[in-house]
Amino acid sequence: GAWINRRTRILRVNALVLKTKTAFMLAVFAVSAQAEFSAELAAGIEYDSNVAVDSIDSTSGLGDWARNLNVALGASGRWPVNWEWSGRYQGYDSQWQTYSQYDTQMHTGLGKVTYKASHFINELAGVYAQADVNGQAFLTMRRISPAIGSFIGQQWYWRAQYDRTQKQFVDYPLRDSDGDAVGLYLYRFIDKTRHFISANVQLKREQTPDDIYQYQGGIVRLGWKRAWQVGADTVSTQIKARYEMRQYDGIRSDILAARHDDKIRLSADLNWQITPRWSAQFELIRDWNESNLQAADYKQFRIDSRIRWRY
Repeated sequence: GAWINRRTRILRVNALVLKTKTAFMLAVFAVSAQAEFSAELAAGIEYDSNVAVDSIDSTSGLGDWARNLNVALGASGRWPVNWEWSGRYQGYDSQWQTYSQYDTQMHTGLGKVTYKASHFINELAGVYAQADVNGQAFLTMRRISPAIGSFIGQQWYWRAQYDRTQKQFVDYPLRDSDGDAVGLYLYRFIDKTRHFISANVQLKREQTPDDIYQYQGGIVRLGWKRAWQVGADTVSTQIKARYEMRQYDGIRSDILAARHDDKIRLSADLNWQITPRWSAQFELIRDWNESNLQAADYKQFRIDSRIRWRY
């Protein structure tokens, strides 16, 4: 009798394990079946009028050309009851022709979970990034961003987002920071996502061990995007404007004052969808950086062009 009871218990345990494995495999296959996978490869060239700033005359930027490579792998899917998820890896490599000391590699991982209720869209996103400059580890960044948004009718959408960011500089520990930012985004859809305008206001603060790097500030962004049908191809154009103000806390010994920055950026880009897989992108960027710190007071002009393949 004892042998039969022990044998029965073993059979029950084996059956439970088998059921658990089966349920797990079915769940994995179900998620895989519902998931969508993507891959991107891009290559291009970039011109920057201010890769380096002349130490004698900070208004005369030293420009250069760079070769850029991008790779991205992503997956997204749905869960029951209005849940969605997505994950993405992005790799970036930039090599300058003359100023190789600014060659950059960046690896970024992004994850997001979305829950769509009856009236609100709730999101939780996380970002981890690591940057190397000139072959040496330079910066690690972590960010978590909860957000909530809702449509107002068919043409308006608003979104509120909070960002908690942590930065660690390998060779500059006094610049390590903990940052907080709150932002409000507003979209006006004219033709769904083919034609819309956007506005964003953000308040932010970064705290650092050395208060000369610690600041509070604000950002205002405006954007207009439109897709055009040119024969069988789709061409998208986008114009963006950005203003940022930063007021630093600590008094710097070199200027006998706290640093203050005003930054303006205007950009225009064009995306030409040549085939369902291939596209070309061109972007022009103009920056005006005004600061009472000489090294941060300069103008900048950039051109970026690339060919992209997407699966």
